[in-house]
Amino acid sequence: ALVLRYIDRTDGTEEQPTEVLDRLCEEHPEMADELRASVRVLGGMGMLDGSTDDPSDRVGPYRLGRRLGTGGMGVVHVAWRDGSDVPVALKLLRAAQGLEPGVLERFAREVEAASRLDHPGIVRVVDSGGLVRTEDGAPPGQPYVALEFHGGGTLERVTRAQAGRDPLTLTGADLLASLDLDAAPHALPSPLRGEWWRIVVTLVREVAVALAHAHTRGVVHRDVKPSNVLVTPEGRVLLLDFGLAALRGSSRLTATGVQLGSLPYMAPEQIRGRTPADARAAIYSLAATAYELLTLRLPFIADDPEKLGMKILDGGITPPSKLLRGLPADVALALDAVLGCAMEREPRHRYASAEAFAADLTSVLRGRPVAARPPSTLARPARWVRRR
Repeated sequence: ALVLRYIDRTDGTEEQPTEVLDRLCEEHPEMADELRASVRVLGGMGMLDGSTDDPSDRVGPYRLGRRLGTGGMGVVHVAWRDGSDVPVALKLLRAAQGLEPGVLERFAREVEAASRLDHPGIVRVVDSGGLVRTEDGAPPGQPYVALEFHGGGTLERVTRAQAGRDPLTLTGADLLASLDLDAAPHALPSPLRGEWWRIVVTLVREVAVALAHAHTRGVVHRDVKPSNVLVTPEGRVLLLDFGLAALRGSSRLTATGVQLGSLPYMAPEQIRGRTPADARAAIYSLAATAYELLTLRLPFIADDPEKLGMKILDGGITPPSKLLRGLPADVALALDAVLGCAMEREPRHRYASAEAFAADLTSVLRGRPVAARPPSTLARPARWVRRR
């Protein structure tokens, strides 16, 4: 309880951690030594804000290296298992998260989901530990998941680094530069060559193929977004983070009405929360990711979450061609149709499968007709009426 109070007072606040720790120790002198030791260990593992990026502590059989990144649920370090010089990406629960109900179960579900999958476009789980609570319900120690380590960075880095630029002027070299690699390849990988729209469609198609594999194995990724898509220096794309995945055959861990996902990329039915999100919600989220990467702006923009949610529920994206005036006419029409179909307000009007979405993206790349059709002349005024 004291550790949680310490985290609550220091996480994202201006209070000095040392001052908070001193006050708590003064208030609870009988627990002071144990509290200081706990904070020291958590800080050494990189699990507290402002803690070192070069921790000396260990987790299970792993030696921790530098911190690779943080998220809402965990922190990721490069690490090495005893007796091995092959690095892994070791994902640890944040200190506060690990003590909250339901979070450990979600963490374990990520392992179960990823273990069902074997695809070159999905990061593979190689090890895990500390995922089963003790008999009295206490946390089992430090929960961790060891994943394949790949160099590179996420698509979120790309959209953040290139914000404000004209997308039509971007190249694969700009994308690689956004990843902040230790060593860039001598030549551009083939997936990163050509016009920006072609690079984006190529990368998104590969993610769609990976999603299709997951769906056939009964796993639906419910948080597809730029920060969960990794690009390697070789131009490979890999889907990350199945912590919110829905598993066929597993009990649901969240009640109906609870939103899971990241709002700007969530499908309307995820926001409503009345029905479980299926494969078509993942297609929507991937299309929203493609839209942002292609245009360098989100499909829907609002100044607060409630208004943003209403815009997503209303539906009707601005066609990409209106933001990218220099696209070839046939490419513009095809992209408008494909992304418009993938982001239809009603799931039944979207692509029925990730395979179908990937097939149309392939057609765009090859200059072939796409199966998707732009919204009809009746659909546009219907959306206008609905929004007003």
